[in-house]
Amino acid sequence: MRKAAALRTAAAIFLAAGCSEKSPSNKFYPMNAGSEWIYQTESKSHAGTDASEIIQTEAKSSVKKEGGKEYRLISYSVNSSDKLKTEYYIMDGENISLAKVSYNGKDMTFNPPMMILPSENYDKDEWNWEGEGSFGKGKASFKQTKADIVSKDPYIVATRVDSTINAGGRVIRESKWFCMDCGLVKSSCSIEKDGKIESEITSKITNFSITKENK
Repeated sequence: MRKAAALRTAAAIFLAAGCSEKSPSNKFYPMNAGSEWIYQTESKSHAGTDASEIIQTEAKSSVKKEGGKEYRLISYSVNSSDKLKTEYYIMDGENISLAKVSYNGKDMTFNPPMMILPSENYDKDEWNWEGEGSFGKGKASFKQTKADIVSKDPYIVATRVDSTINAGGRVIRESKWFCMDCGLVKSSCSIEKDGKIESEITSKITNFSITKENK
């Protein structure tokens, strides 16, 4: 396969759906409604005095129709109640694109939606995005590679996506690992402004539950 409060706010923005049985799905990021993921997330701030925080974040999937479109939602929270953010995804066949991120009562939009994970049959290892959103004009580049991640028992095949996003005067560098029939299992992100790192966020999955059928 060729392609295959401040700290919490930063983690919420960049941490990183139910439908009929005929709805498209990507096996590297199954978004069936009711699926859940639990992560250990560490945030480091380099603005002023360096500080760090480790929290447990929970993510749940759902579906929502808005403006005539069907979105797959991934909602993140702390201790099941302290909501961090909600990501809105659009499925184009098996391609997964990010359309919006809602956090702290604000929306970060991407127009057109930004593909973050292509289908298994996508014929390119690299792709680009260019558009605009609530942050103004932006650009992004993506590269996908095959990777192995140690699971509890034995190795499981994973696909890694590295991206560089230029938006709102900041550069966001992310690496995300997706595992078959599991979804996002690991991520790292740094946010830069004027060549200096403002914050860093890393997450690693500790548990997950994927619903067998879309609802």
